[in-house]
Amino acid sequence: MAQFLETIAPEGDWRSFVFTNPLSTVLTHGGLYRCQETVGLIFVADSIDPITGCRATLEVAADGEGVLYYHAEKIRVPKEGGSGTAFLPGDSVYWDQIHGNGVVPTWQSSYLHIGKCVEAADADDTDVLIDLKGDSAIAQAMP
Repeated sequence: MAQFLETIAPEGDWRSFVFTNPLSTVLTHGGLYRCQETVGLIFVADSIDPITGCRATLEVAADGEGVLYYHAEKIRVPKEGGSGTAFLPGDSVYWDQIHGNGVVPTWQSSYLHIGKCVEAADADDTDVLIDLKGDSAIAQAMP
C-alpha cells in the first residue's frame, strides 16, 4: 500500500538523508521504509526522461539512491486496512515493518512507533494526519 507525502505547513521541519537501496526490488516514491533503525517516507524527485519526454518512474532501483524523510511535520499516511480504526490527536502511531500495510494507533509485536497523530481520524477515514518521527524506531509499546 503506497503512502503519500502531503504537508500542511510548507515551512515545516522536514529532515532527510540519502540512502542506497540494498534490496533486489525497487522502492516506490511515498512508501514507508525502514533503513537501519530509521523509518521514513521515500522521496524520489520528479524527472522527465530526456529521450521520450515522459515523466520518469518514481522509484529507487536496486542499488540506486533515494532520499528518506525520517522527520516530517503533518503528513498524511494510510491507515492499516484502509478504514475501520479511529485515531485521536496525541495517539501514538505504529507501522507494521513486515507487511507495510499502513498505520494503527495500538502497538503489536512487529510494529514500530513512528510518530503521533495530530488530527482526529474517524473509523471511516482511510488515512490519518501524523507528525512522523521515525528516527530510533522501536518495536515496543510507547508509554
